[in-house]
Amino acid sequence: AALKRKDPYISDIIDSATQVAVYKFSHTTEEWEKTEIEGTLFVYSRIAPPLMGFTINNRLNMENLTEPLKSDLEFQNQNPFLLYRNSQMAIFGIWFYDMFDCTRIGKLLIDACKNPNKIPDTSEINPTDLKSLPPANHCSNSTGGSTASSVSDTSITEDDNVIIPNSKHHHG
Repeated sequence: AALKRKDPYISDIIDSATQVAVYKFSHTTEEWEKTEIEGTLFVYSRIAPPLMGFTINNRLNMENLTEPLKSDLEFQNQNPFLLYRNSQMAIFGIWFYDMFDCTRIGKLLIDACKNPNKIPDTSEINPTDLKSLPPANHCSNSTGGSTASSVSDTSITEDDNVIIPNSKHHHG
């Protein structure tokens, strides 16, 4: 109900993770900086384009993080972090308290980006399928037809040395 007040086009909650924290990569210092965003992550479907998105309901303040799932997002699973770059070229790391949540939601978001015009069937997600995810996935536009080549192995950074945030600041 709270999500629908912010976006009346939200139709369903597809998945969620109860405890996440957001880091942002600073291009100036080339370091990860903890943001003031921590809380529950919701992956949702919408009745209008974009058909999916995710939001983090912030427990620390009123500033939530919301990203529509469109063709310009890039994801990389670095468990317990799910890294992504958005259309403004900002790079974020979402830290998951539960590594299974990270893997499951990472797979869901990556699959959703492969075909942004179709909501993935979450009943097909099997825990044994989640053990090996590709290192990086890029959402690309699909203008119709099925294109198996819509996923490329591009890294979230210019080189292959992806630096992930330090999770020592979080204790269960």
